[in-house]
Amino acid sequence: MRKKILVFQIIFSLFILSFSSCINRDFDLDDDKMDTNATFGNGDSINIPIGNIEKIIVYNRLLEMYDSVKAGADGVLYIEYGGSPVDKFLDFENPKLEKIEKSSNITSLSSLSKPIPVDNGFVLVRETTVAYKMSVPALVGENDLSIDVEKVVFKSFNIEPKIQLDNLSFPNPGEDAQLTLTVKFPSYFVVAGADEDNKVTRSVLLSELNEAEMSPIQVTSYSFKEEGKREITYRADLTGSAPVAFSANKPKFKFILESGELSVSYIDCIINGTKKIDGTENKFSDLQSAFGSDDVLTFRSPTLSLGIKSNLNAGFTLGFDLSRNEEKSSSLAAPLVFNETSKDTTYVLTQGKLPDFSEMVSTPFPSELKYAITLNFNSAKAQLPSSDKLDLSTSFKLPFDFHAIKLSLKDTIAGLFSEDTYDQIFSRIDDAFIEADLHNSMAGVDVDIQAVALDSVFKVIPDLVETTQTDNALSIAISYEDEARLKKARHLALTYILSGQGIIKKDDYIEIKNVRLVSSNGIHYEF
Repeated sequence: MRKKILVFQIIFSLFILSFSSCINRDFDLDDDKMDTNATFGNGDSINIPIGNIEKIIVYNRLLEMYDSVKAGADGVLYIEYGGSPVDKFLDFENPKLEKIEKSSNITSLSSLSKPIPVDNGFVLVRETTVAYKMSVPALVGENDLSIDVEKVVFKSFNIEPKIQLDNLSFPNPGEDAQLTLTVKFPSYFVVAGADEDNKVTRSVLLSELNEAEMSPIQVTSYSFKEEGKREITYRADLTGSAPVAFSANKPKFKFILESGELSVSYIDCIINGTKKIDGTENKFSDLQSAFGSDDVLTFRSPTLSLGIKSNLNAGFTLGFDLSRNEEKSSSLAAPLVFNETSKDTTYVLTQGKLPDFSEMVSTPFPSELKYAITLNFNSAKAQLPSSDKLDLSTSFKLPFDFHAIKLSLKDTIAGLFSEDTYDQIFSRIDDAFIEADLHNSMAGVDVDIQAVALDSVFKVIPDLVETTQTDNALSIAISYEDEARLKKARHLALTYILSGQGIIKKDDYIEIKNVRLVSSNGIHYEF
């Protein structure tokens, strides 16, 4: 009879426990099972379902400890360190076109005593040449680099043509009489709307000559490569369907070209020389500290991805040196080739390419890791963007390949051992233990779970619980030898130690389900 009374006392106390226990934010009670009836199994066994512990998504837990953990396109987790962008590689000033102005006497008009016949066109100024000068962009680079500018490509570059007539007037200009200006540019200019001879024309009605402005001439690129004299040729024609009367007294014609503000897109050039980029990465030490001093992080067979992203459209070879200190350094046996068509390239540096890498990146992690990237230009054709820096950035990736790497994740079940639990259960049953089902989705990665009891201020109570497990089951034995220590227990802390020969993906998880309090007399408590 006393045994049956004890059973019902335990049932009652377990219902109290189910409503009074405090579960921390990492755990989730399945509320639809809270009112499940207690059921008896064989003998005196009893099951009282309460809920399941929340699934642990490894990726999310790692992010809480270390925000540089990322997931690749294949879902595999890795640690990434971003190198600083290359700054002040070079910059250049926009080139300038000097103002062109040419005056000439119109001697042909002084010999005419009648209106100008413009029906078939009248040459006001015969083809005349003027010299021009375009300043070469002022490049500021390293002493060990030489840059030979070949072409400047503009986002927009307008030349404004202007005509000025002195001591010449047209009292009867005619309705359709117009002055047509033809400007022929040398091959150094690429001009929008030019014909096959690189000529452009602009016209204005003679009656509006003093008020009208000619539309601008747009230059899209300009070359510095060709040698020789720089000249622009121009001429002016009067055209119309009827003669135009004029009056003149030593007339003069003034041809003016003014450049608008230049907006450069990029420059084509040839680069020779070497550019060395030194950097230091000190976040490696943050990774170790993120997991705590008791955790082990050893990359025995690491791979390192060196990502190069550049807005420099140029061919160059890339050398890479990595050093932890003066005693431990490693460099590539051969330079890597970065083609001019590449904008974003990744090199995977394995053990064969960096033979000392495993020694430099291991436990304990280095406080800093130094690297040097050398860009070797050998008559490389390049396109330099109009910016004050070269957009060349690097990134290091260490995948969680788990070749003998270990890391720990921690959780605490708060309030598992309440005073009611001790008074109603542990003071009456001296052989209870906790069992649970264990689920691990990570192929090749082992999960070892260690549990410790904590008191009301979350201080460890040593030797109170002992953990054993198989692939799919977890068992936590409870020691009853020291009643005073057992009575102080309030919480259960779990540490998940991950190790093995596999990888972790973004959706991988660890789950503990069907946690049960079991005694040898068959009484079960499930939650």
